[in-house]
Amino acid sequence: FADTIERKAQIVVLSVFSSAFALGLAHLTAPWAIITFGTLITLVNTWFSCAFHAYQSELYPTAIRSGAVGFVYSWSRLSSIFVGYVYTFMLRAHGVAAAFETIAAAMVISATIAGRFGPLTNRKQLEVLAP
Repeated sequence: FADTIERKAQIVVLSVFSSAFALGLAHLTAPWAIITFGTLITLVNTWFSCAFHAYQSELYPTAIRSGAVGFVYSWSRLSSIFVGYVYTFMLRAHGVAAAFETIAAAMVISATIAGRFGPLTNRKQLEVLAP
């Protein structure tokens, strides 16, 4: 089912939902609501990751795909080292809401960049997308 929906659209929509759920989770106090929103964030972020990795591999021509995707993934892992420090700082300096607001802002930035600059990839030959 998910493969019939344009991956760029999935990335944008899932980023927005992730942001909304994160902002909601920051202000919840009822245990059932925290569990529900935490589950929704996990579901949305897992789907986002799958869609993003599939989309990312469609952006490069076959001859360089593995190297290009590996390079991008390596930068992703390197940046994740610093993300933990940013969230820790936000938690300590400004509280839980600010940490979740930072996450929400990052997801909105992802949605904006993918939506604005990312090419459509469904039902297109790879070499047409990335000659």
